[in-house]
Amino acid sequence: MPRIFLAFVILVLAVSPASALVLMHDHEQHGREPFKAEMDGAWKQIATILNAPGREYWRDKGSSGFGSDHHQFTIAYRGDAANLNLLLRTLAELPGTAKAEVVLLPGAGAITDMTGRRISCDWRARLTYSRHFDFPNRPANQPSETLQVRLEVFIPDLPSAAEPASARQIAAWIEELDHQKFAIREKAHRELSRQGPSIRNALQEALAAKPTPETKRRLERILEQFSCLQLSDITKPRGLPMRSFDMVVDCERKLLISKDPATRWNASNRLHEAVDGSGDLLKLLVAVLDDKSLDALIAQSRDAPKDYLNSFKPLLDSDLLQKIRRDGSQEAYRHLRARLDRFCK
Repeated sequence: MPRIFLAFVILVLAVSPASALVLMHDHEQHGREPFKAEMDGAWKQIATILNAPGREYWRDKGSSGFGSDHHQFTIAYRGDAANLNLLLRTLAELPGTAKAEVVLLPGAGAITDMTGRRISCDWRARLTYSRHFDFPNRPANQPSETLQVRLEVFIPDLPSAAEPASARQIAAWIEELDHQKFAIREKAHRELSRQGPSIRNALQEALAAKPTPETKRRLERILEQFSCLQLSDITKPRGLPMRSFDMVVDCERKLLISKDPATRWNASNRLHEAVDGSGDLLKLLVAVLDDKSLDALIAQSRDAPKDYLNSFKPLLDSDLLQKIRRDGSQEAYRHLRARLDRFCK
């Protein structure tokens, strides 16, 4: 009996297509330990992106089988504009076989690791890599390797001042950060925050002058707020496509109601990736989609896999959906979204 069973298994393997034998993988790494590429070609480019300054985490999901090898990397970065611009130049210099684009998203960034823990990030990258080995049934026009990179950069919606304050006024507000009245301290803090990163040097000088603990605490909080990425700090490399969140939604809106199930699923999946881990972006997505597209997205979510459903789960809560619509979440991001659109065009 065992011999008959073994012969049957060998026969099945012999007549089955190569794609039937597939091994799945899913692993992650926290921290900045260098990623080593074991192969040439696109893997060297993947290693360069994974080892870019500021990387805090990466996860690789995919499959390997006879004839093909697939990887989907999600990478989280923290850092300043210098690190981001270095990565942008790297993407712009990728060879013609690799495709890269940049998406600017409003708000704070985050991804979720394999345990469900949220990891904050300033920008994140999604790499899709496929390798096809020489095989009798491989199409002649199919490249041996493909690499697609999508870099998502998060731009915070910092308040902007109606007009710049004088150096004298800035100094007065700094002094009021330690006023005996709480309301005056709060007002000074708020006014300094509204001035934006242009007053960073003045705040740093005040911090270096060894102020009182209350002033020191407030100065550090304001400077931390100003440390976020600004559009003015980003250098757009020539030839690297850049889109805003609204542009992404506009591209997928009509596809969500396509008659083709695969087209609907792909559009929904791309929106899922865009809002992944961000409640703010989910609310914004609800606000900017028309009812017909939104209903299609909700219907798609109900039949989605568990890890996909987690991002869109709030959409299935009708009470929350109505609340989001009533609150007019679109207005909260209107000004910032307009700036992102202008920057990308």
